[in-house]
Amino acid sequence: MIPLHRSLTLPALVFLPALGSGCAFYRQTGFYCPGCGGTRAALLLVQGRFLESLQHNCLCPLFLAAIVYLCLCRLTRNTSWEISRIAIGPRALFGLLGILAVFMVLRNLPCFPFTFLAPC
Repeated sequence: MIPLHRSLTLPALVFLPALGSGCAFYRQTGFYCPGCGGTRAALLLVQGRFLESLQHNCLCPLFLAAIVYLCLCRLTRNTSWEISRIAIGPRALFGLLGILAVFMVLRNLPCFPFTFLAPC
């Protein structure tokens, strides 16, 4: 089993790039990656504007919730308050990567309703 905090390292790097750097994948190819709009979505979530954040990247709230959970697990590791830990296997990790790949393809399709997946 792969601990959840190790399996989310790559998505965290994709969804939380340095502020203002933009997406290198988009600059080079003209296609949206699964993380495009993630920084704007995260900033809107922090401001409490949930629906607006979904317009920029609908997967970002899920990944931010996972990151908050992992931080809570890390903070409570040496205390008496225990949060149940989640470990995922290789199948689940490949399933997550498959979901990200399908999301990337769908958000680049130029027809309705997939245009809603592209960042604003």
